[in-house]
Amino acid sequence: MEYRKKRAILETLKTVLIWIWFIIFVLLCLLYLVAIGDDPLIPLKVPLIVTVLWFLPIIIYCVISGRINKKKRKEIEERTIVIHDQLGDFSIDPVLDDKFDGHIKWCDEENCGVYLEKDPGTEATAVKALEILHKLCDDMQDWEQRLKEYSADNSDINEEGMIEIWGGGYGENEEEPHAITKEEYMKRISICFIDISIDGELFFMYDLDGMFTDHSEAICANISGEIYESKLCG
Repeated sequence: MEYRKKRAILETLKTVLIWIWFIIFVLLCLLYLVAIGDDPLIPLKVPLIVTVLWFLPIIIYCVISGRINKKKRKEIEERTIVIHDQLGDFSIDPVLDDKFDGHIKWCDEENCGVYLEKDPGTEATAVKALEILHKLCDDMQDWEQRLKEYSADNSDINEEGMIEIWGGGYGENEEEPHAITKEEYMKRISICFIDISIDGELFFMYDLDGMFTDHSEAICANISGEIYESKLCG
């Protein structure tokens, strides 16, 4: 938290300094124009001086900022904690992050994001959440099927049993509802990430393939197997 406060203060200070420099830049340009008076070389000197006055501080700032960022990246790398597991690697910056994050293979998705809650009282382990992840992955095919069915069953279903969507590249008006089958709907949605809490609560985020314009769907469940809520996001 202290790090974030310091970063916010530095960002505010940077903005203030930029505005101060802009005001100084304008004043220097005006003073220069007054000083050179009727100099016949004004058309050549003004663009040159303006360029130097404006870009030199920017170049200096970029050089200094680059060195600072390099130092910050090194600090982050040094304090990052990594868990190596058969499912994948999960890392955390204990200063900035509240959860470990990584990627696993989930059914047909090669790069499914995963967030693991830290164990209580520690910054270096996620034993409990990792155990839940393993249990989840042991039955991933069943979970995937039930999650997709839950998503489909909780969509807008018309009298013919078709799912009404309002996006996805059909027709000129993307927001005009049209219907697809439950099977097509389930084939088109795909998992984005899974968020796992140590109390067994699970949060799945699914990409809806543009069927509801830019919306995704969040599905809540628990490791006991209960799927109890879904909602559109975005």
